[in-house]
This record gives sequence, structure tokens and C-alpha cells, in this order.
Amino acid sequence: MDPHLSLLIVDDDNKILESLSELLTPLFRKVHSAPNVIDALKICKTTRVDIVITDLLLPGKDGFDLIEWLNKNVRTMGIPVIVITGVRKDPKAVAKAKELNVDKFISKPFNAEELKSSVQAALTKDHRIRKLLSVIEDLKNFEGEFEQQKVESIQKCKNTLMETNKSLRAFQRELSSINESENSSRADAIKKHIEKLKEKVRKLEEQLSKINAYYKEKQNVVQKTRLSVYNRQKAVETE
Repeated sequence: MDPHLSLLIVDDDNKILESLSELLTPLFRKVHSAPNVIDALKICKTTRVDIVITDLLLPGKDGFDLIEWLNKNVRTMGIPVIVITGVRKDPKAVAKAKELNVDKFISKPFNAEELKSSVQAALTKDHRIRKLLSVIEDLKNFEGEFEQQKVESIQKCKNTLMETNKSLRAFQRELSSINESENSSRADAIKKHIEKLKEKVRKLEEQLSKINAYYKEKQNVVQKTRLSVYNRQKAVETE
């Protein structure tokens, strides 16, 4: 295991924080601790964190809130997470932990050797690379789904725009074919329809432009995130 890695422990029980820090400090360059999710996020936003050990039952936001944030943040997505908690028998908690790709679910009171073994297994180069590759694959899949949504949204808007323009041209042809002096009321009605349709066309063209800009911005974010995770994966490979 790389001795330059850092650990974050999150638990509102000071005794557990102290015992975990004492147990695991020899394995890490730096061990951070936090009594709640808010303090944990401050650490994650400003400091390199390579693995997180967290309780689930915390004051305010719970451990799952923290894990969800870790999975979505570009600095931390793909890092190993170990849960130490007293709710292991809760099938909903176990299922959610699995859904959030938690590496290990350990019940309290924990066995020191089991915990050390789990930490070491989670921080092997192969395991960390597999997690990062999984994140990259998820981002690729999300990008594909996002592209499909973009195509569907743009096509829907274009179809509506095409139908609106078709109606607009029909009214314009009708207006040019009638004698306004002899049928002024119908001419006035057509003119009103034309103005409404022109306004609808304007709004649809504006909407189409916004859709393109929205998806382009989101796509850039996903691509930058994927590149960042890819660079982290390459960095792990060269450790």
C-alpha cells in the first residue's frame, strides 16, 4: 500500500475517532477526522483524501449523504469508502450501500484486524484503478444517454417549429389571395394569426438555441470530469 495516501474518518463518537486514528495512522501519511458531514466536506474540498471511513448515523446529514457527495464530486468520485455502523442488519441500509458502491460494510463493534485488512484491500493499486475505470465507464454511459436526450429534445423542438412555420405560410398564402377591401374582417383575423405564429416561431428558435447551449455546456462538464478521473487513474498506475 502506498504510504503517501491520506485517510478521512467520519464519526460523531470521539472514542471511535480516537481508536480508529490510533489503529490506522501507521498506514497513512495523514489521517483526518470529522464529527459530521459538514466538516467532512470541508476537508474533502480542500485536502487530498484517498479513502473514507464513515459511520451512517451522524448528526444532521447522514453517512449516505456524504457518500453520495463523494460519488458526484470530481475530486473524490471513485475513491474507496468503508462504512462502520451499527445498522448492518437493516436490509435497506445494506442495499443502499451496495447501490452507492461502498467497498465494505462493517458492523460495530468492529474487529481491528478485519478493518485493517479491509482498508489495505481497498487501497491496493488494482482495486483503486478498477473503481476509477468503473467511474469512467459510468460517465461514458451517462454521456451517451445525455446525447440521446439532446437529440430527442432538439428534434421535438424542430418538429414543432416546422409545423408552426407550415401554418404560418398557409395563413400568409390565404392573406395574399383574398381582397382585403371586400373581406376586411377575415383579413384582420388572418393578420392576428400571422403575428401570433411569428411570435411562436421566434420563441421556438430561441428555445432551440437554449437547448443547444444547455446540452453543450453539460457535455463539456461531463467530458472534463471524465478527463479528470482518467488523469487520476493514470496517476494511480504510476504510483
